[in-house]
Amino acid sequence: MLFRSQKIFQDPVWIFLGAISAMLALPVAIIVFFFQRKVKKLSYELVVNEPVIAVHEEEKGGSLEIKYNGVLVKNVQMVILKVLNNGSQAIAPQDFLNPLTVSFSEGCKVLSLETLEKNPKNLTGTRVVKEASIVVTETLFNPGDYFVFKIIVSDYRNFFKIDARIIGVNKIRQLNTGYARVLGMSFGLFLMILGLALQVYFSPSR
Repeated sequence: MLFRSQKIFQDPVWIFLGAISAMLALPVAIIVFFFQRKVKKLSYELVVNEPVIAVHEEEKGGSLEIKYNGVLVKNVQMVILKVLNNGSQAIAPQDFLNPLTVSFSEGCKVLSLETLEKNPKNLTGTRVVKEASIVVTETLFNPGDYFVFKIIVSDYRNFFKIDARIIGVNKIRQLNTGYARVLGMSFGLFLMILGLALQVYFSPSR
């Protein structure tokens, strides 16, 4: 019986499956490590950054005027930002030594601020609109919590900065969606190649 069991595990099929298992062990271990480690993070995603009204170069010197609440404005931009806790630890209100602030260039003016979406629905925090910035007072960010802001700003100069001083968070970073997309595509390609290899190996014509 023991000899027969040893013979089974010496079969090329079992050797092949063992090799595949060894190949999968490392990426699975890496994924488990990244999901289990405790990280405090607050990031943002630039969802939209475009002019409210696109004016062609030849029209800029013409008679076109843009008014907001009766006031003449120019270079009006719509900026939609998503701010989220994409870490594995909560960020408590007392962790904010300086509040979350979105600042635009000097000379810009924030015309309006609207919360388009938030998760959970009871995510608190007061939004204060200043001349060229918005300030979000301390709030509890559990892992996965986020809010989406729509900001209308005039005299936009293609620059804004998101900053805060948070215990345990070195910097508020922009989400690198491109890296995540490449990682997902690479893993998908690996699975496709693995599937083709299995199909060829177990083909009846072998």
